[in-house]
Amino acid sequence: MNLPKRQPVISAIAAAAMILAASPIQGATPVLDAMKEELQRSVKLLSQQPTPVYYLSFEVTEDRRAMLRASFGNVAGNFENTQRLLDIDLRVGSPELDNTHPIRGDFFANMPDFSRVEVPLEDLDALRKILWYETDKKYKKASEQLTKVRANVQVKVKEEDQAGDFSAESPEMWLEDPASVTIDQALWEEKLRRYTAPFQVPVKSTRPMQPFRPTPRPAGM
Repeated sequence: MNLPKRQPVISAIAAAAMILAASPIQGATPVLDAMKEELQRSVKLLSQQPTPVYYLSFEVTEDRRAMLRASFGNVAGNFENTQRLLDIDLRVGSPELDNTHPIRGDFFANMPDFSRVEVPLEDLDALRKILWYETDKKYKKASEQLTKVRANVQVKVKEEDQAGDFSAESPEMWLEDPASVTIDQALWEEKLRRYTAPFQVPVKSTRPMQPFRPTPRPAGM
């Protein structure tokens, strides 16, 4: 029995021209504060590069899981785990044409970039270092991809769809306390014992066993 408990996503989003306000945010946590500080630092630094970043977001998702296992009417084990996963979205270029633009004629260049990284639960200094390291990797990869995108656009015929790669909208802010989910382990253990108990009854065959009689060999063989 796998019982996931997912905490609300902790996210901080900004563009080069729209930095989050430095004033305290009601309901903010040390993790969110660390993300906000690193986000501001990264945007300030990367917006001054030859290929400036125009959008950067950090998202940390906390996932809590509890698992109970039963077999033949007995609880065979239990497991609990909590982890936080980081996802970074970084864009260079412009909202009209950026590194996420599809490259025509190259299927593998358009594969989605899944780069969720596990981050520590309590060590904020380690979290900041991971944010810096992963952002730097994302920026270098995005810059290389933008060069390929621009070259692809120049050599291919004009696209019918002239919509931009990003829609710049006014930022929205929403915070709430993490949801609390309580798992009644004793209740689930009792259910699992009851659900799996019938499987411990031996299966009885209603067909009598037949003795084995070898087939006689024909004479002369």
